[in-house]
Formats: sequence, structure tokens, C-alpha cells
Amino acid sequence: DGSTFQDVWTNFLKPNVILSTVHMSASRLKRCIALLNRLSVTVEARIYLEQVYKDDADYYDKIKAPMWLRLIHERLQSGYYDNEFDFAWDFRLVIRNGLKYYAKNSTEYQNTILLSNRFEYLFCKW
Repeated sequence: DGSTFQDVWTNFLKPNVILSTVHMSASRLKRCIALLNRLSVTVEARIYLEQVYKDDADYYDKIKAPMWLRLIHERLQSGYYDNEFDFAWDFRLVIRNGLKYYAKNSTEYQNTILLSNRFEYLFCKW
């Protein structure tokens, strides 16, 4: 029809186009909550349960997108996530932040690797 990519994109962005959001099904939500609960009780997850104190300047200098497990839980409860992959993105952000912040030879770093491995195994298993 001779439309350019820009024309198609502009039409897509028109305000009269209604985009519907499909929220996560109840069964997938329950799986995400169960997975988070299972991992949150491990020793490896302990350091990621709560938000790092705002006055910890060193942390916030290195980590620009903080994430912690309680916030993920609150987001699951509130219907924030559209799907399990959005949930996984935030969980993996916790992992990325830990790997970025802690020294490679530290116990915290090694525990972060273990937590990551457990998450990936359980997330992919379902």
C-alpha cells in the first residue's frame, strides 16, 4: 500500500488505538509466588530480602536499579507483573546487582551464584 515504516508506527501510536494488557493467569502467579517463597528461605537469599539502606552510598553508586525480594513479592501480590517473564526479569536483576556489587572472592558473590543457579533450574523446570 506504499506505507512507510514511519507511517505504520505513527498510526500504531495514535491515541484511539487501545492496547489490552493480558495479566498473568492465577496458576502462573501461584507458581511465581511458590518459587519466590522457596528461594527466599535459603541462606543465599538472606542478603536480598530487604532494600539496602538508602544511606549506603557505596551501594547506590554501583547499583542504579536496586531490586530486592520483598519488593518482588509485593509486586506479585499487587498484580504488577503481566507474565512470569517480567517476574523473572526482576529476580535476575537482584542477581545482576549482587554480582556487580560483591567481590568475586566473597561469600556473598558465591551465594549469589548459587541463588541464580537454583532460580534458573526451578524457573526452567516448571
